[in-house]
Amino acid sequence: MKEKRCLISIETNESMALKAMREFRGVSVRKLSEKLKLSHSAVHQFETGRANIPDEYIQRFLSVLSFSKRDWNLFLSERHELDGIKQKCLCLVHEMEPSHFKKIYQLLLEFKQSKGLNLISLILINCLH
Repeated sequence: MKEKRCLISIETNESMALKAMREFRGVSVRKLSEKLKLSHSAVHQFETGRANIPDEYIQRFLSVLSFSKRDWNLFLSERHELDGIKQKCLCLVHEMEPSHFKKIYQLLLEFKQSKGLNLISLILINCLH
């Protein structure tokens, strides 16, 4: 059973990460609540900081939305530092076919080392190889 705080919302890194991860997967609060077998109100309260988030909920949440504990830790630890685009990039890498990792890694390394070459040039060079 969730522990209610009261009518006051206290947004935490955890509550913001839950919402960001759910939205990234394109899942509505109602759909997630069905998958978790909870009321949509409970899911909403966790995301808005109106209720404390139990560890069991986080585990079920990650499982249902196919996120790893590592994904959770990334969203949490860097939540305040990451802008939306960086989070989306991390999630996209997580969802990529493993066969693409080497190419993406190489592209990122070349981009980091180029210091003047723009990203479009690097993509074009890599597409030609």
